[in-house]
Amino acid sequence: MSAKVPSVCWDRTETQIIGVFPAKSLPWLNRQFTFLGAVLTARVDGYAAELAKDPVTAALGMPAPTRRPNYPPLRVALDQWFPADMPEESRAWWEPDVLGIWLRSLPIVRTTLPADGNVVEMSHSQAHAWTMVLPPLHCVYAVLRGGWPLPPDTTPRAVRRMGPDYRPVASRRDTVLAALLEQTQLDLVATLGHGGPIR
Repeated sequence: MSAKVPSVCWDRTETQIIGVFPAKSLPWLNRQFTFLGAVLTARVDGYAAELAKDPVTAALGMPAPTRRPNYPPLRVALDQWFPADMPEESRAWWEPDVLGIWLRSLPIVRTTLPADGNVVEMSHSQAHAWTMVLPPLHCVYAVLRGGWPLPPDTTPRAVRRMGPDYRPVASRRDTVLAALLEQTQLDLVATLGHGGPIR
């Protein structure tokens, strides 16, 4: 891949949003959706263990995290979603809802991917699902591939948890792909005609 960032061409009709992606980018994007789904599912599955430890959430019968994720890419994605001044208790309360939105949006997005070719056709509601999935996907990828810094209090153990996929310095290809994710989100939002992802 060259250093020039490829772009996705978006257009809209009364009933559809159409995206023409760079050649061979959709299989890569589908693999990233699979990875993001695994990251989110692992976090949600961890709530059950935390439910047993926290008397408040146990009394309410509602799973909620008792601490921020120790997986740095997910932490950054949540930090981008929540206001910086949001109290920790509020973040913990709302995190399961946010992850639920992302997880429910992933299969909707994946159904829009064609079996062949590089043209995505979707309804407006499916396009809104894309606006939910692209921001966390961009954050997770950019942190994992070294394009964005780790949170300042990241421990060596948290770095090890990222495994062999973590690269402290982004390659040119990773920088281009992270930029492609970000630009895809911005262009799709502009095509939909609103100022940001619908939350």
